Amino acid sequence: MLKIRVLGVPLDLGQERRGVDMGPLAVRAAGLNQALKSLGMKFRTPQHSRAAAGGAGFCSKTAKYLKEIAETSQEVAERVYQTLEAATFP
Repeated sequence: MLKIRVLGVPLDLGQERRGVDMGPLAVRAAGLNQALKSLGMKFRTPQHSRAAAGGAGFCSKTAKYLKEIAETSQEVAERVYQTLEAATFP
């Protein structure tokens, strides 16, 4: 059986549209867990995800929030690596 780990990354830095950080929550609210169960998948979904501080405001000329975006991307990469090391599909 394929093991799955759902990684939600609620991040709205780097773009100008507010609310995109709610994407992971919206996917869960739309029935992700139930859909995975109906497929017979064994999965793990964290209850809470750490969101990066801040909000919209990225501008390619000033690169606002670049440090925070890079830190979040590094954290996600580490979690994906740990998930794969545990023989689980991220």
